[in-house]
Amino acid sequence: MKQQSLTWFSWKKLIITIIIIVIISIAIYLFMMNKYIKASKTEGFDHTESVILHETKMSSIQDMYSYQDDILYHIAYALDKNEKEWLIFVPKTEIIKANDNKDDGKDKKDKENKVVEKQEITEKELIILDAEKLKTQTEIESAWQKECNQCVLQSSLPAFVDDTPAWELTYIDDNNRFVMEYRSLEDSEIIEQLKLRRKYNVKG
Repeated sequence: MKQQSLTWFSWKKLIITIIIIVIISIAIYLFMMNKYIKASKTEGFDHTESVILHETKMSSIQDMYSYQDDILYHIAYALDKNEKEWLIFVPKTEIIKANDNKDDGKDKKDKENKVVEKQEITEKELIILDAEKLKTQTEIESAWQKECNQCVLQSSLPAFVDDTPAWELTYIDDNNRFVMEYRSLEDSEIIEQLKLRRKYNVKG
């Protein structure tokens, strides 16, 4: 009887130890993934800041964002020496168009457009906008909230859509759809909107 109790105690202790190890392993994995995601979002920011300060008359960077479409953009709010605020779009990649000549003997793969990292960025390639003439994040979110007061905001950041500076909002609407919405920086009007039906409902 004593031997059985000891055996059960040993198994119980082993199971608890395994559970603790699994929980710790998951916690470490999630922490490292979160760290990696944050690092990937800010990768290259130091170089972009250096480009802006060197190529323009800006004296400091206030905030910086990353937006990926066909081309990767770093988007920064910067101040000049007079403390005037500007919104700057910096292209970090470029599209190399494929050779359309069908008789050049190249594989189909070699004829596809390629996106490559820009080796050099000059002031002429930057899009610099006067922030005072643009809607602020608060104003854009307020306009959105009035039109969608039952929606739950997920993210809000500057973007670049169809060669146009914009503001991206992602949210869950009142029909439980995930929505990606792009609004004009000039008047907060909707430029583009994509709605996706969520497969699983999340109940609180």
